[in-house]
Amino acid sequence: MFKKFKNILFVIWLLIIISLVVYALLNPDVLKPEYMVNFVQQFKEEMLIVYIVIFMIRGFFLIPGTPFVFAGILLFPDNPVLVLSIAMASIVFSATLLYYFSDWLGYGDYLLEKHKDKVGIWLERLKSPKATWIVIAWAFFPPVPTELICYLAAIVKMPYRNMIAGIFIGELVLFSIYIYFGKGIYELLM
Repeated sequence: MFKKFKNILFVIWLLIIISLVVYALLNPDVLKPEYMVNFVQQFKEEMLIVYIVIFMIRGFFLIPGTPFVFAGILLFPDNPVLVLSIAMASIVFSATLLYYFSDWLGYGDYLLEKHKDKVGIWLERLKSPKATWIVIAWAFFPPVPTELICYLAAIVKMPYRNMIAGIFIGELVLFSIYIYFGKGIYELLM
């Protein structure tokens, strides 16, 4: 019964991700910061809460955080510390969820089953004493999904504190760069 429930959750999760990918492919503007800004601004009084909630749940569906950071810069141009704080809280929240719940939902088994060769290389690397540095580099490198390293860290039972420290440091540097340069570009255009 419990296994069936987990399988149903896994299928629902996959369907949501597939639906989001298809929607984004058919409507590429949805991942543009301007689109997100227009959407969030519809909520006037609740704008900050809506922004935080959307930013928090996006990681669980493998939606990149970068457009949300740029949207935050446009929504709150006078408060870059707020945008960075929300971005970091979101990353820590989603990384924690993915680390602890990926095994419970069977995502690790799925990755191992479908991509054993590619995953195997990373699993060995994450068992090394320098694994936190690998996580930092992974989190800092924008083209790769940060969420994937959380799954892999959970599979190899990498200590949570090492995984979350790597995610935090890598994303903090990356998002700080985005916010610093993003705010400058915004000010030039306005």
